[in-house]
Amino acid sequence: MYQLQQAEKQLDKMSDQKRGERLLSQGQECLAKNNVTGLQNVVRQLWDLLPSELAEAAKRGFQSGVVK
Repeated sequence: MYQLQQAEKQLDKMSDQKRGERLLSQGQECLAKNNVTGLQNVVRQLWDLLPSELAEAAKRGFQSGVVK
């Protein structure tokens, strides 16, 4: 959920903002349905739309085990 929120804040930096908007909407649907696997897939796709340095920073935060 945190990664989805962070991706939403970085929508303006995504290579394809329209696709980013669709993925964010899909991510919200996954949250509503408690679909963890779907949410993980959406977050990975959102990372692909971010510049590499931002995506790498997000992935490091995701793998740290720290939950905000």
